[in-house]
Amino acid sequence: VDNMPLKYGPSSLIAGEALPLAGEAIRSHNPARPDETVWLGGDSLEHVDRAVAAAVDAQAQWARAPREERFAALRVYQELAKEGAEEVARLFGVGVGKPLWGARQEAALRAAKVEGTLSEAPDAALHRVTGYETAINGTRVGRCVFRPHGVMAVLGPFNFPAHLPN
Repeated sequence: VDNMPLKYGPSSLIAGEALPLAGEAIRSHNPARPDETVWLGGDSLEHVDRAVAAAVDAQAQWARAPREERFAALRVYQELAKEGAEEVARLFGVGVGKPLWGARQEAALRAAKVEGTLSEAPDAALHRVTGYETAINGTRVGRCVFRPHGVMAVLGPFNFPAHLPN
């Protein structure tokens, strides 16, 4: 269990607070070394409730924020992802059994995806969520406006821990 380089140990990180996963009901194994326990912890429905409540609170603030502020927050995330890429790669390697080269690729893609999200290229993701107007007839204009809709959960495959959520 000591081989998992976790800052807080097994925990739920909710609104910046690490809440320990007490107990041993959940045992995570390194898929590349099935006899190796990565971490032990418990489950907590209270953590789920707190996480959803925190996400709902944060989403309301995020939705009110101007586009430039949201983009700036993504840029901060991008820099943090770059700075922590090697540490995250080690976590992916131990936690999901990825070879280090594959873990490094996925860890690096976290920062790269921000660039893809914010790119203003005509075929980039940003254009899929940017409002526009189109003439309906000589006197009417149709407007398409995108807005955040709410909190969602992402269940992704164990072997790509950052790809889908990112």
